[in-house]
Amino acid sequence: MRARGELFELHSGHLRLTREELARLFEEVYRRPLSLPDLKSLEEATLGWPTAVHLVHESLRRSESATLQEVVQSFRTSNLQLHDYLSAEVYARLDETSRRLIERTAALARFDDGLAGRLAGERQPRSALEALARRGLLRTFGAGEHLTYECHELVRRFVRQELEGRLGPDAWRALVGET
Repeated sequence: MRARGELFELHSGHLRLTREELARLFEEVYRRPLSLPDLKSLEEATLGWPTAVHLVHESLRRSESATLQEVVQSFRTSNLQLHDYLSAEVYARLDETSRRLIERTAALARFDDGLAGRLAGERQPRSALEALARRGLLRTFGAGEHLTYECHELVRRFVRQELEGRLGPDAWRALVGET
């Protein structure tokens, strides 16, 4: 079906909320219109991830006096709820190959499948990388031979916390050095 073009494949780029969609969501659904600076701040903090946006909204809803800027700042510095979500629902369910690919490439700004394979010790990482992109853990840029990947900042922060919690406070620095 894929070869005949009969499938529509959904990936993280399709799931990400644009600034315009964030504005409509907060105005029409949450009934809490946002200014342009607030929209920019929300987009930067959540990267448009619906789960992250929902967590920000829930924090605002629970506190009548909290401002978006306060919630976003708290979200950026703690990310505890998102960390729990990533840990329980996403990271824990990754197969060993996918987990190693995420961990070994998290320190990079951008990478291709060849570099990811070398860092993670995988001969053919493309299908695992594509699966990670479909799940929203990686972004993709380009196509074919020129396809590159980028780890979402939220995922990068999670991986750093995970590694440091599991291997000690110098684990991230060691990974960056090895990479």
